[in-house]
Amino acid sequence: MTFQSNTGSNIENKVKQLSEQLYKEHLHRIYCRTDLMFAILMPLQWILAIIIALTFSPKTWAGTTSSTNIHVWMAIYFGGCITLFPVYVAFRFRGTCFSRQVIATGQLFMSALLIDVSGGQIEMHFHIFGSLAFLAFYRDWKVLMTATVVTAIDHIVGGLYWPASVYGVSFPQPWLWVEHVLWVVFEDVFLLLSCKWGLQELAGICSKDASLQSQKLILEEMVEQRTSSLKEANLRLEAIATTDPLTGLPNHRSLVDAIEKELNRSSRYKRSFSLLFLDIDHFKALNDSLGHSGGDAALEELGTLLRSVIRSIDTVGRWGGEEFLVLLPETDSEGASMIAEKIRSEVAAHLFLNERGIYLTCSFGVASYPADATAISDLVESADKAMYAAKKMGRNQVRLFSDPMLNSLVNSDSETREEAALQGIMDALAGLVDARDLCTGEHAGQVCKIACGIATALGYSDADVKLVNQVALLHDVGKIAIPDAILQKPGALSAEEWDIMKSHSATGAQVVGRVPALRVAAAGIRSHHERWDGAGYPDGLKGDSIPLAARIVAVADTYSAITSNRPYRNAQSIEAAITEIDRCSGTQFDPMVVKALHVYLEQLHGQQEAA
Repeated sequence: MTFQSNTGSNIENKVKQLSEQLYKEHLHRIYCRTDLMFAILMPLQWILAIIIALTFSPKTWAGTTSSTNIHVWMAIYFGGCITLFPVYVAFRFRGTCFSRQVIATGQLFMSALLIDVSGGQIEMHFHIFGSLAFLAFYRDWKVLMTATVVTAIDHIVGGLYWPASVYGVSFPQPWLWVEHVLWVVFEDVFLLLSCKWGLQELAGICSKDASLQSQKLILEEMVEQRTSSLKEANLRLEAIATTDPLTGLPNHRSLVDAIEKELNRSSRYKRSFSLLFLDIDHFKALNDSLGHSGGDAALEELGTLLRSVIRSIDTVGRWGGEEFLVLLPETDSEGASMIAEKIRSEVAAHLFLNERGIYLTCSFGVASYPADATAISDLVESADKAMYAAKKMGRNQVRLFSDPMLNSLVNSDSETREEAALQGIMDALAGLVDARDLCTGEHAGQVCKIACGIATALGYSDADVKLVNQVALLHDVGKIAIPDAILQKPGALSAEEWDIMKSHSATGAQVVGRVPALRVAAAGIRSHHERWDGAGYPDGLKGDSIPLAARIVAVADTYSAITSNRPYRNAQSIEAAITEIDRCSGTQFDPMVVKALHVYLEQLHGQQEAA
């Protein structure tokens, strides 16, 4: 109700303001139009005054003498003064109060002049009434008052000093001027009423016009809003029809249209045009490890990365699944190869999914118009074949369709396949570590249990817990490259030995990274000795920049190490392990993970008591 009231009040205010504006505009037009009318009328009256002076004055004032009477010169000179100045003002200050007052004064002086040069003939007094009637066109009572005052002064002064020029007799009655003024006032009454009624009628018309215009504006605004809503709806529909909902990039349909336009333009102007076909390597393994939600997030992030890397004139879109196309106008095969290599290196160096710390690679195929194909389907197929060859040659590389080796690679029947199951690979790698150091192997199993418990306490999904399990089981796989003398040394390690020992995390990541299905775990294995405060190794990562799986394994690793026997010391109590981990919370360890360890241990203690 309040909103409707406010809206109605606003509309009324707008109508009122518009009505006042229209009223002022109409009045100004009336003022200007009447000014122009008098600017034409007064010169005509001046001419009339001269004619009357030449006709009547010699006979009236000079008897039979034909000499020029002073009234003739008065008609010429005085008439010119009271005519030319108002005419100038009418053009120079048209529509102003000043111009109306000057014209009213000049017009009544013209009436006085005509009465004077006619010898005070009573018929000429009617010119005053005509002047008032014409001045009433202004619809301004102040103009009529000015004219009345000028008439009164003229009759008083003229009646005292030159009565014959006003009344036509030398000795008029003393109060004759009062009678004349009363007749003027009598006419003023009706003219003022006419002005008042005319202004009221004008105000009513302006109010109606303002209301109609406001309604028109409201209707136009409603139409504009409806039109804008329809345009937005059409844009949304068009976006849905042409945009991939996951990545926000042009979809398959939109890419086909874009390729057709580029081919037509390139054909018309005889220019080169290249196409990049890229496919994410081992994307199925990523989906299997992280679930489809993780895969979708990686695709979305890849789309954003591709959009930021390409040139402003290029177009990138999602062709389907994990396949993307990049359209490169004005680019030949050599230039396209350089751009593809730049994109490839950017993708390979990018850390995807933030805390999960996943690195992805892509295989690229390049085809160009007109060297490789001239039709849309042929160009896309050529780029696809080049990409397929890049995959067969080891992935994470760029291949041109013009490569001489391409046909043999694409048409070959042999194809590398991942035949071993993921768990078998993990068991084999864990077995290598166990064979080198029985203590380390048992430690890996314990770290897996604790790390998965922490991940569960944090409320992470099955896919994330699975990733944490992989990192925990294989976090020490790099120790297979550490000499036994260092690995089994009972005392403190020297600086050189310690540098060798610290290399195991990077080595382990390299080993695991060679297994496609385990590549998502490589970043966590590399970073499990990083510290929350940035003082860890091998990369000096800090805070949230450390993959979450690595932060979890770091806490589980320390807990297991303190509570297990080592060549250089005996196992310590659980309380001692918790005290040490709490002390390092916020410096070495993520405080959130430390809290989750407490939750997990409490849950474990409760289960043991219940058992």
